[in-house]
Amino acid sequence: MRLPDLFVNRFREIYPDLTIDDCFACMQANSSLFFRLNTLMPEWQQVLSQLSEMGIDAQAHPLYPLMLHTSSVHRQSLVNSDLVLDGRIYIQNPSSLLPVLCLEPCAGEEILDLCAAPGGKTTFIAERMQNQGRIAAVEAVKSRFFKMKKILAQWNASCVHTYLADGRTIGRKVPQRFDRTLLDAPCSSETKLITDQPESWRYWSEKKIKASASKQKPLLRSAFEATKIGGRLVYCTCTTAPEENEGVVNWLLQQYAGSVEVLPLPKLVSDWRPGLADWRGENFHRSLVSSRRVLPRHGYACFYLCLLQRTA
Repeated sequence: MRLPDLFVNRFREIYPDLTIDDCFACMQANSSLFFRLNTLMPEWQQVLSQLSEMGIDAQAHPLYPLMLHTSSVHRQSLVNSDLVLDGRIYIQNPSSLLPVLCLEPCAGEEILDLCAAPGGKTTFIAERMQNQGRIAAVEAVKSRFFKMKKILAQWNASCVHTYLADGRTIGRKVPQRFDRTLLDAPCSSETKLITDQPESWRYWSEKKIKASASKQKPLLRSAFEATKIGGRLVYCTCTTAPEENEGVVNWLLQQYAGSVEVLPLPKLVSDWRPGLADWRGENFHRSLVSSRRVLPRHGYACFYLCLLQRTA
């Protein structure tokens, strides 16, 4: 089995209790396909009978009952089906539900989803708010922005307002506006690395990790500044790299000392890990052990989550 030696060494440095074989097993291609039902659609419950007619046996996921999972052999038939094309289901890994479940958006609130495309988490926020309130979905990349608009229209997510804008400017333009903010930051996407698939790690490197962290810091600053005092912010990535995870949040805690704190997360995944206390000689703020790391196994993609509250 193969993965870049550098990645394997870093993975074992982050998770010293795991073996090389554990690393290869974690990064195997997922044998399950996960998708979420669109409860914003009328007659959404008919999807279950339609799946049965297609010969697809799908079971509820323990994380969230309206997320279903089936064998990945059905991927192509589902992707090309009217269920996806009409917005009745959304193919999505369960890890992508975690930031919204941690954010706990409520009906009537004003929410900021920074770096929102392609829109899967945005639609889930709208669903959790029962389409009541206001979501500002910001995306800087034009092609991703228009793909997101299409998905939001398919999902009847009428409480979402979309903005083609540089996320780094939002905090300055609308300071202290939002009750809750989600920043699923662009990252080195280590979740896409797959054992024995060299094409999947073609663009991965420590240089990319460093470049990603440099881009994430101004985005997190903007997200923080756009959040009301007393408001909450979830920062997340789909990478294992500490430089992009604890390292970025640690930077924010230093920049805004006394104005932001890390909050404990609800136990949503049985075997997720605490955030790191240090990495390669850099000691992180002691509260960052309350952030969480999701290992890429049991169907979950690798993920990092930190829940923050603005206090001043």
